[in-house]
Amino acid sequence: MAKKKKFSNILIDSYVSISFVGVSLLLVLLDFLVLKGKISSFLASPLINSVDVEQGANIFNVASVKSYIQMIFYIFAPTSVNILFTDLILILLLGPTLEDRYGITVIGVMIFICALFSGVLNACFCKNSLTGPSCIVYMMIFLNIFFSLIKKKIPLSFVVIFILLIVKDVLVPSENGIVGIIVNICGGLCGSLIAFLASPKVRATKKESKGGLLSKAEKLAYIQELDSQSPRFKNAESKKDKKTASSEEETVIGTLKF
Repeated sequence: MAKKKKFSNILIDSYVSISFVGVSLLLVLLDFLVLKGKISSFLASPLINSVDVEQGANIFNVASVKSYIQMIFYIFAPTSVNILFTDLILILLLGPTLEDRYGITVIGVMIFICALFSGVLNACFCKNSLTGPSCIVYMMIFLNIFFSLIKKKIPLSFVVIFILLIVKDVLVPSENGIVGIIVNICGGLCGSLIAFLASPKVRATKKESKGGLLSKAEKLAYIQELDSQSPRFKNAESKKDKKTASSEEETVIGTLKF
């Protein structure tokens, strides 16, 4: 469980999501009130080939540090206010649960991979720069769906949210069209696949029982219960069951196996 702190009556339940939204809002205000669009143009993702060079499109330069910064930090670039606020609200709704489940570090790595993969795809296949955290929203929706699939259940609410997001992206005019939507979905899917390599964050040391903190045996049992919820654990158990089944078919007489 993410470490939670209280300031008066305010509970900080998600460092990653709140920090992400805070930075995005700060950049939007600076871009709109002070810098007049300079932040948006600076952070927009770079392109490898573009027909809009004369209009000032960002072209990827292998020798430029700026291009590598843009390839990752375009998720903070100010975009359409309506789209941006919708994405930030969804991040605040979905992020705390995921951070509580996987921890700050794992969620941070997922966001980095998601942003990088979407940035690379956008540079290769799109004619216009990518801005905003739409790919992060898709990633968080996929994470929730994947976690529910462990229990062999698909949450209808997240399926509906996913469909509505696609419909929203189709109906709202986009410079990259359908290709841009596919780029965001692929980036979100790539980032969420890290969930198959990571177990839910251990929270046993913080959980309280009737007698206070859990005993060592209870902590170990709780840790095993959490790890059993990981897709990685499910794959290992499946292989183990197959191995056990094959060994049970053998007949042992003395030291000989038949």
